[in-house]
Amino acid sequence: MRTWVHDVFEGALTNQTRCLWCETVCSTAVHSPSRTLTLLCPRVAQTTNREEAFLDLSLEIAPNSTLTTCLRGFSAVETLAAADKFHCDVCAGLQEAQKRMLVKHAPPVLALHLKRFKYNEALVRTAPLCEPSSACVRLTSSCL
Repeated sequence: MRTWVHDVFEGALTNQTRCLWCETVCSTAVHSPSRTLTLLCPRVAQTTNREEAFLDLSLEIAPNSTLTTCLRGFSAVETLAAADKFHCDVCAGLQEAQKRMLVKHAPPVLALHLKRFKYNEALVRTAPLCEPSSACVRLTSSCL
């Protein structure tokens, strides 16, 4: 059921994954948790696009970073390799790939979740990304 919250805060993200071996495309658009549509696309598109709705963006913050820097980090390209390889349907196996998240449709009001903690496997617990006493994110007029 769609509410005023969706009208005000809902946007759309595109999760792009590109197989570095065959550069073939399978597109999956997720419209809701209960319904998934899968399409096999031609070899020329070279990415896997998965769209999903969001109500807020979770941004990792670093000491003395700007909101612009945090948003760029959110959409930065991540290489999937070793234990995190991507299963390519065309190659029929695990392959290295590049992945990134993009905002396809921004909502009228963008809600941001500034993540101050991240799980640290070496410590086997969450650790702060920046000290609570420091100004973690600077908001400038160009960000607003």
